[in-house]
Amino acid sequence: VVPRYKWDDLILPVKTKDQIQHLINCLAEQETVYHRWGASKVRARGYGIKALFSGGPGTGKTMAAEVIAGTLGLDMFRVDLSSVVSRWVGETEKNLREIFDAAEGGAAVILFDEADSLFGSRGEVKQAQDRFANQEVSFLLQRLEVFEGCAILTTNFQENIDEAFLRRFGAVIEFPMPSPVERRKLWDRAIPSGAPKDPDLSIEDLAKNFDIAGGNIISAAINGCIIASTRREPVAMRHI
Repeated sequence: VVPRYKWDDLILPVKTKDQIQHLINCLAEQETVYHRWGASKVRARGYGIKALFSGGPGTGKTMAAEVIAGTLGLDMFRVDLSSVVSRWVGETEKNLREIFDAAEGGAAVILFDEADSLFGSRGEVKQAQDRFANQEVSFLLQRLEVFEGCAILTTNFQENIDEAFLRRFGAVIEFPMPSPVERRKLWDRAIPSGAPKDPDLSIEDLAKNFDIAGGNIISAAINGCIIASTRREPVAMRHI
């Protein structure tokens, strides 16, 4: 993925932005702290960042990962889980090993989007495939532990992530639904500046009355613009 978003594109609570900034600082300063100052003697496996971004769809998790990669000038790989997970024994581990090896050395950000299916809880072994599924999770735990790059996992349901994984994350960041103030900023950006606007279009009312995430706001705004353009009308509340 070529990172397109900048820091100013993130409309999030101050606490969440501070946590993301600290992640960026960790990656930017780890060479100094671990190698020059000797922190590797204190925590031998501290190099690299493993972070979990949790929150509802459209709350900015993937965008934040792009901002981190773009700010630091790193490559970003978005893992397509459908092509990684295989029903053949050992194939999933092989695919994951190739991904981690390619991104080793801190030159890239690996993003596991909607990682619930891959990083789910290890269950009781009742049949053969349960044992193999648990082996895949165990392999991931070990590989994450020694990975020296930046691995970001996103999930809509944090409770679905194996407890053993949570202990291995350097950061677990919650992406909440936007507040009315944040929704107003999102609506302002979502309706294109060049679009003709009807006097009845009230960003204030939209922000106050519709408790939806940023991704949904963008979809609603673009669809409203398409309806208005089709009817050759300025964008109005009825279109949105």
